[in-house]
Amino acid sequence: MLIKFLALQLLWFGSAAVYCSSDKQQLLSRPLSRTFAVAAFLLGTACSMILLSLLYHWLSAGFTLLVVLMFCWCFLTLMSGHCSKATTALGSGALLMTLLAWLGGADVA
Repeated sequence: MLIKFLALQLLWFGSAAVYCSSDKQQLLSRPLSRTFAVAAFLLGTACSMILLSLLYHWLSAGFTLLVVLMFCWCFLTLMSGHCSKATTALGSGALLMTLLAWLGGADVA
């Protein structure tokens, strides 16, 4: 469970960094630096892929990564319209990733 937890949290914060670097995001008053966001996304995605590959076949890990990544971006888009604070949206996403890892990780996604 620890490997799934770390993989999903890294993917969540990497995708949140890319979302928060957009000019159209509504969570932060100023967008994050584009280079920082891309570096955080690539590092989080690569580490997530490596961690999930320890548990699953690399192809299954890749598909799981894509599904969870698309879910993260959809969730962030929906939450940014309903939450005025960034900590609420980012914290609820981190909690959701924790629940996903606890309930089964890739088996649930």
